[in-house]
Amino acid sequence: MQVDYLSDDETLKGQTKPETVLVLGFFDGVHRGHQHVIQTARKLANKYHLPLSVMTFDQHPSQIFKTASSENFRYLNTVDQKVTQMEKNKVDCLYITKFTKKFASLSPQQFVDQYIVQLNAKLVVVGFDYTFGAGASATGDDLRGYSHQQFDVKVVHKLTHTDVKVSSTRIRALIKAGKVELANTLLGYKYETNGRLIKTPDGQYGIELTNSLQQIPTAGRFECQMLYGKRPLSVFVEISAKDGLLIIKNQKMVDAINVKQNQLVSLKWLKLISESSAMTRRQHLFEISN
Repeated sequence: MQVDYLSDDETLKGQTKPETVLVLGFFDGVHRGHQHVIQTARKLANKYHLPLSVMTFDQHPSQIFKTASSENFRYLNTVDQKVTQMEKNKVDCLYITKFTKKFASLSPQQFVDQYIVQLNAKLVVVGFDYTFGAGASATGDDLRGYSHQQFDVKVVHKLTHTDVKVSSTRIRALIKAGKVELANTLLGYKYETNGRLIKTPDGQYGIELTNSLQQIPTAGRFECQMLYGKRPLSVFVEISAKDGLLIIKNQKMVDAINVKQNQLVSLKWLKLISESSAMTRRQHLFEISN
């Protein structure tokens, strides 16, 4: 899969892009609802013998336009994780656009002309709740009116689970509440956070999250899988409230696997073992199971 980073419309000027089926959206989590949109586009791309492209953004609008809720916003994916999920969904080209105030100020017609047309989209595929243009003023149903017959549009209906829309907002809330099993069902894969092994002030080994803006549960004890190098390890994670660290409690096991500081690790969240009512620090405490 090819990955192109777009700083603004100047990036596309003078370039000749191949005709493509283009999917638009932020796709935080690349969950089953997103996958439904992308797979619909994949089938259409195959039908018309065109490559499948996705255009997404490097950050959420809440991080540009600060509001009372911006501080509490959390991502489901890092950009690298989103790239990985797009590749798994057989996307041919991923455009990651820098989301800025300048970009957000584009009118619907400017967005269509400067991005969709310049990317040479012949068919644009969006979810039923897609919006674009300054102030999110236009919807997917409006795209045809701005296309001037340069491309066709497919709006994909929503995907539900137990009659409730599968959405990034819903999944964030589930993870925060510790309901990682249901979150994994809606994601279509195991939720994952990344971190770096460190030595804590009291001499223990721990993990510092590489992205403090990624959603984690607020409390509880969880069964997880940690990937250390190429070695998967079964771990239990206990969460309390302070600095987002993971403390390894079974030091003998740690010594046995020859832990190195600053080693990057990933953690897949499998299920909640027990809830916690007496957590006082924002830490992840985990012990490697035997």
